[in-house]
Amino acid sequence: MTRDIWETKVRSIKTDEDIKRAFIVVKQLRTHQTEDTYINTVKEMMEKQNYHMFGLYDPLNDWKLLSVIGFAPTLTLYYGNVVWVHDLVTDIDERGNGYGEHLLAFVEEEWAEKYGYDTVALTSGFEKKRAHHFYTDHMNYDKVSYLFKKNLR
Repeated sequence: MTRDIWETKVRSIKTDEDIKRAFIVVKQLRTHQTEDTYINTVKEMMEKQNYHMFGLYDPLNDWKLLSVIGFAPTLTLYYGNVVWVHDLVTDIDERGNGYGEHLLAFVEEEWAEKYGYDTVALTSGFEKKRAHHFYTDHMNYDKVSYLFKKNLR
């Protein structure tokens, strides 16, 4: 059942139980992660990189987790104060209902505003054309660069 966006609740994901519970949704984006690796990595990112996770929940359906966003604030020479979105994923059965938009807007309009960040940035894989359309056409993000990566091990 599709839930009206105003009936959903954004909640912080920070306890071990909440982090573990979010894995079922995050795994749909980060398919290479095992549950243990995911839990340990999220906890380390929270401790060392000020990483934050929030979930969009349906309180009328046993607090079902609909969508997850993970981000870390940082300071760069090129963007200044920036919130870097590492992860944004909506459960496959819930996509197209505005839940990802709601979480991204939460980061932009509430979290970044509250803590004085001027920019929100993210990367998206070349193959994720639907996501690119979402970011550029729906959320008004600009394509500004390529991300280059080199595996050393």
